Parts: sequence; structure tokens; C-alpha cells
Amino acid sequence: MFIDTNIFVAARNKRDFNHRRAILLLRKALGGDYGSLYTSDYVFDEAVTVALIRTRRLEVAVDIGEFILSSKKLKYSTWMKRYLGEHGVYSEHFPGRL
Repeated sequence: MFIDTNIFVAARNKRDFNHRRAILLLRKALGGDYGSLYTSDYVFDEAVTVALIRTRRLEVAVDIGEFILSSKKLKYSTWMKRYLGEHGVYSEHFPGRL
């Protein structure tokens, strides 16, 4: 299962409308209910930035970043640019940048 930005931000931000749901889903995911867990460098960047903007609390953004990078159950990958490049998508839309 690929974990995207919003679940990280909502799980850490108690004021988020989806906070409780995000906590529940993240607990189930980390407990193995959804198989292997993945995220990417893009999600890391976005989650830390969005958390800082929404909460205006540096410690929340840092906490999310540390969680993503230190989780033993979450596979962190920089695959996106490589994958898109291998399939011609990245170079087609952004020539000369791969």
C-alpha cells in the first residue's frame, strides 16, 4: 500500500478533520492489515511542508519527517523519478531534466 501525504499530516494534526480516521488507518497499516507499506521522497517533502503550513509548528513537521524516515515498517523510496524515466513519462513531459 502506498501511503500519501494526507494520512501523515492528519494523523499528527489533532485539528485535522480526518485525524481520528487517519490514526485508525495508520495503526491498521502499521499492524500489517494492508501488506507492505511504501511512500516516497515526494510524499516526505510534501508532508513536512504541508504540516508546517497547516499547523505553523516546526515540531509537528519534524515529527512527521522523522517518523517517515525512521519507520521500520515503511519503505521509503526515491523511485518515482527513476520509474517515470524508465517509462518515458518524465522525459516526455520534462525534456532534458532526467
